[in-house]
Amino acid sequence: MSGNLGSPLNRRGLLRLGLAAMLSCFALPGMSLEKENGQMTSDDLDRRGKQLRAEIELVYKELKSATKLVVGYRGNDIREIVLKYVPIGTSFDDAETILRFAGFTVYPRPEANATGDRPDKYDVSAFIDSFDHGFAYNVQVIVLLKPKAPGDYSDISGISAGIFYSSL
Repeated sequence: MSGNLGSPLNRRGLLRLGLAAMLSCFALPGMSLEKENGQMTSDDLDRRGKQLRAEIELVYKELKSATKLVVGYRGNDIREIVLKYVPIGTSFDDAETILRFAGFTVYPRPEANATGDRPDKYDVSAFIDSFDHGFAYNVQVIVLLKPKAPGDYSDISGISAGIFYSSL
């Protein structure tokens, strides 16, 4: 073995290589599905949707078994989970398709001149209405996709997402 391994130049190179390897391990799982030109195939979108659904189901089961489901309008925030599969900057068409493959009903995009004073009046809503239900309870999963500007549904600029448990 060479005695140059301990030199500052070689240690710096090894450090850079190690950092690059470490960062690649932490890359988001859905990000590897991106194509070089930014376009995803239908299979890519389907895979992301199914992975998103599986992760939502896993988190829901964990919350339910630990009795940590929040009742009411606040819900349990799952934004970070959705962002793994629908990152900011994803086209609205792709985001809506991924959510449909995950089992969501995606509602129509609001018009550029939508009425009302709500700050989310231009968001696109996606629901799984009866994610889980029983005699006295219902669980919904809701995702809101935020446009860049009113009526600009080219790419998403933000996401809100939650699991909502309601009981009688």
